[in-house]
Amino acid sequence: MQRFRYTARNIDGRNTTGEVVAFSREEAASRLQEAGVYVTSVVPIREGRRFFRQGPGSIPLEEMLVFLESWAMFLEAGLSMQSALLRLRVKTRIPAMARAVEEMQAAIDRGASVTEALKESRLLPASWVPVVEIGEKKGDFVEPLKTLYRYSMEFRRFKHQLLTEMIMPFILMGVMALWFWLLFNRILPSFMLLMASVGGALEVPTLLVLVSKVFVGCIRWVAPAAIALLLILFFWLRRLNQEMGLSQMWLPTWTPIVGSIIAQMQLIIVASGLQLQMEAGISFLNAIESLSRSVRSRAMRRDLLQVYGKLREGVSIPESIIGMEVIPPTGQALLVAGYHSGKMPEMLAHLVKETELVLLEEVKRLAVLIRSAVIITAGITVGIFVIAFFMLLFSAFGSLSHR
Repeated sequence: MQRFRYTARNIDGRNTTGEVVAFSREEAASRLQEAGVYVTSVVPIREGRRFFRQGPGSIPLEEMLVFLESWAMFLEAGLSMQSALLRLRVKTRIPAMARAVEEMQAAIDRGASVTEALKESRLLPASWVPVVEIGEKKGDFVEPLKTLYRYSMEFRRFKHQLLTEMIMPFILMGVMALWFWLLFNRILPSFMLLMASVGGALEVPTLLVLVSKVFVGCIRWVAPAAIALLLILFFWLRRLNQEMGLSQMWLPTWTPIVGSIIAQMQLIIVASGLQLQMEAGISFLNAIESLSRSVRSRAMRRDLLQVYGKLREGVSIPESIIGMEVIPPTGQALLVAGYHSGKMPEMLAHLVKETELVLLEEVKRLAVLIRSAVIITAGITVGIFVIAFFMLLFSAFGSLSHR
């Protein structure tokens, strides 16, 4: 297989460029014509070594939604798998997704199945691939892709709810960081010059000056670094990473203040992943195994692998569920009841909805805590400077009266 760079005119009449994988230049031109574009040039690309490889975490959620919906629509319209993938490759403007689609096309050309090509390209999260595999065995990819699309839509809805609750605390924290930067770089030095020129400062202003001298040197770099860190965390958490985000992966559940939030997020990840696969007809054993390969949190992976090992040893599903640390006792009892009644996917869906409600309440409390802390900190800081200013003013009047 060889990679070619093409220049073509799409259906709208606009020029477009991109890359396509094929055995020859003629086959690349033929594939592009099947994708509905008029080819003007096809040039082979000299392959270079890649030191870094982007995975599905670098694909925005909105782009993934468009991809899943378009993929299902093209296949439902009667296009072949390769023609549908090529149309998707021409349509996307995300380099990571384009690269993954090309790798998937190349794997299919080598004789791999669609499931094997998805695993090799890492286009979808690992727990989504068994859903597509079920469709491949049935000879119907449309319904599994629509299921993944609905799952992603629900994930986006809940994600937007969380971001809506946290927007104001993020703005307040950024404003507070900017205020402290201005305070220690502009206001405080001017205040120190005023104190030095007036003279006769009391102990409280003198102590304030000594403390401020320590902070002025470091806050000049700490405040911009804090603002940059907040922006990086905000944009990183907005990326699509269905199985594990940055905070859920690195922060333990015993972390003060946010530990309960992390625990609820981990529960949603496990419960929704199991629900998605079991609704598609995947067994609980295979769902646990694929989910353990997709998460990157060591604690969660260890928990899932322990359950998988128990199931392989012949332990019943209810006994294995009881041993899961990520699921609280009430959730375990709910799943055991669902197993005995034959409605485990429905119980998993109920567990996800209840956990989402609890998580939203936890996030709201955290937002209130952050807003209160910012307001109290700003009030204390302003109060200290007002008191120091009036003490300086009274000290100056006292010095003038003695003269």
